[in-house]
Amino acid sequence: MNSLYLISPDKMKKPGSYRELNSLTISRISNSEKRLFLLDFDGTLVDIASEVAGAVPSEDILSILKRLSGIPRNHLVIITGRSRATIEHLLGSMNIDIVAEHGAIIRENGIWKNLNNVDTSWKEKILPVLEKVTSHLPGSIIEDKQHSVAWHYRNADKRSGIRASGELSDMLGDLLKSLDLTLTHGKKVIEIMNNKNNKGHAAKYLTDKNGYDFILSIGDDTTDEEMFITLGGNQNAITVRIGRADTHAKFKLNNLLQVKKLLVNIIKNFEDFEDIVAN
Repeated sequence: MNSLYLISPDKMKKPGSYRELNSLTISRISNSEKRLFLLDFDGTLVDIASEVAGAVPSEDILSILKRLSGIPRNHLVIITGRSRATIEHLLGSMNIDIVAEHGAIIRENGIWKNLNNVDTSWKEKILPVLEKVTSHLPGSIIEDKQHSVAWHYRNADKRSGIRASGELSDMLGDLLKSLDLTLTHGKKVIEIMNNKNNKGHAAKYLTDKNGYDFILSIGDDTTDEEMFITLGGNQNAITVRIGRADTHAKFKLNNLLQVKKLLVNIIKNFEDFEDIVAN
């Protein structure tokens, strides 16, 4: 696993609360001129579902994203592990930019392009291993994306899934090193991708291109830690992790409801937004 995902508690400050986050965000955004919003999708804007296809944004969230992106000098980017096809199906009609497959590809101004031109021939060696494990664990499935492969065990027996995920990590250890690949553990999912593809690289690509004086980055999973690390030294960036896990983010939120409240408060700072209920 990529060492950047490992958290060293003695090097971290305790993340701030929702109240502190809300106060700081409104204070900074009121004096900003060029703003970037990097929002994860699953677990941040939509609840984790037993089936990937079942995790779809509510009308409230779609309205929030539309209003947020419509405010002058706001740049809204959804940064997700979803494949290009699935995320475009859900959000493709919106006038926003999208980073898919954990930073491998990006849609800017409606045009998709690779952020890294990396070889994917490694799948020929990885997929047989995943198929073997899947055949022995009912309820587990393989999701073969353009630039990565995900092994989901959300619908498998809990104990068996945890045991199989550990066994799979061990089985792939040496092979991952030889192929220069990263394995990440998400919420009942293991994802394998090239080391060059991660949300941190995507965040750097976006921030290097533009001089943002306000950045808000929110995510809920291990793969979002690269984004938090990359933005950690940026004095204009506010990073937020959802949930109880240790994190490099500067703030923590408890759940999606608090994300929604925060985004609504940001929008209210710019315009009348009474038609969206924040609770």
